[in-house]
Amino acid sequence: MFLKDKYRWGDVVMMALSLIFSCLVWGLMKLSDTYSAVYHYRVEVSTNLPGREFTSISDGPLSVIGSSSGYKLFNHRVETKQNKNIVYVNVEPFLVKKVRGSDEQFYILVNSISSKLKEKVVNEKVNFESFSTDTLFFKFKKVSTKRVKVALKSRFSFAKEYMPVEKITVNPDSIDIQGVESLIKTIDSIQTEVVKRVDVKDNIQGVIGLKPIDRVVFSHSEIYFSQLVGRYYESQTEIPVVVKKMPTGKNIEFYPKSVIVTYRALYNSKAMFGSDDFEASIDFTKISDPLSKGVDIMLTKVPNGVISAKINHLFIDNYIISDVN
Repeated sequence: MFLKDKYRWGDVVMMALSLIFSCLVWGLMKLSDTYSAVYHYRVEVSTNLPGREFTSISDGPLSVIGSSSGYKLFNHRVETKQNKNIVYVNVEPFLVKKVRGSDEQFYILVNSISSKLKEKVVNEKVNFESFSTDTLFFKFKKVSTKRVKVALKSRFSFAKEYMPVEKITVNPDSIDIQGVESLIKTIDSIQTEVVKRVDVKDNIQGVIGLKPIDRVVFSHSEIYFSQLVGRYYESQTEIPVVVKKMPTGKNIEFYPKSVIVTYRALYNSKAMFGSDDFEASIDFTKISDPLSKGVDIMLTKVPNGVISAKINHLFIDNYIISDVN
């Protein structure tokens, strides 16, 4: 009895599998058949209207009567729901007409660009028959132009005893951008892609692309950058702190009276610097100003050939002002 039930269930499973297989074969055969239908596309046009955006996507779909395989029709329906059925065409400005009474609304007659549209539809493997749409409407917003700085994004790490000799340079350091006025107003600079260098010993140079911004057109797509790099030595010297803008009849005692300068210079220059080559000072007018929050010690003289310099005290800790008899 058990064996009979086992064989009976085996027959049922085989029949079910055969039915599923038959359905799959039938479905595949149907997908290969040709069907007439209405196909819908969004149209993105590129043109050059003065003071307007360069591109725009149609407000409504372009409806096309045609035929294609069942597979293509099914795929088209799926992509339509995902807003992926977009055809791109270049249009001469004189074919783009302004809607009367509207500031941003324009239209294009389908007949005026029918050959371009038909070519795009045929490339989509649809057997074209006719257009059921006669007019396409677009919004071309007003745009403005602005010149902004280029901001290089860099991550450089230098080998031991090597450092940048001067500030990194970019060319061009500014570019023109164009886009909708409300968007352009919010942009103050354009960033590059990130430039990375590790264990640098030689001069850096190269070309890097600019990070795109949606709906904004750049006058340049990339910039050139360069950075001088050199080997350095480090040394120190002690220098006195001098007082500038000291009025007559006044005297000041302060601490510290001197600071230590730690400086870096190019290794191959073989130049040695002493205390007379540097100057550190304080401004008396800032000391006497009741609104002053502190008295900074400024490094007011650095000799040529020094790449960088810093002092060990940045402000005056204590001071006493007195009159000179």
